[in-house]
Amino acid sequence: MYATQQQNAAGMDYYGFATHVGKINRGKLFNPELNNPADNAFGYQGDFNLKDLTSGAFSRKPQGQKIRANAAHVNEGLASYEGEVLTLPAGQYLQEDGSILLQMSTGRADPCNPNPCTHVRMPTCTPVNAFTAKCTRNDDYKLTLTW
Repeated sequence: MYATQQQNAAGMDYYGFATHVGKINRGKLFNPELNNPADNAFGYQGDFNLKDLTSGAFSRKPQGQKIRANAAHVNEGLASYEGEVLTLPAGQYLQEDGSILLQMSTGRADPCNPNPCTHVRMPTCTPVNAFTAKCTRNDDYKLTLTW
């Protein structure tokens, strides 16, 4: 009886419908209307490791997503004005409070060691999980103007 069930299951696996049709998650695209398929855009929290995107494994080089700048982008110096279209690197997400979430290549005990926030000009790194670091500016800056 069990052998018959095994034979039927094997036949269903071979001749039956596909139980999983693989789809590649390119990540969260925050302005999908700006990203055409030809752009080969990858957003935040995609399926690929960030090192894979730069390894040369793709026939067309993956790009970061195009976004429309908001007040947080202007405040961080990433855009000149609100509404400007700019390209955000893959694996990065700028939150409304001005902090940046960085997707790390591999899981490690402390994603802030070494500090990845130095690449985005922010001094403070806070681990969110093994794959994500949050970069913020908690330090006060003193600006002195001289004429």
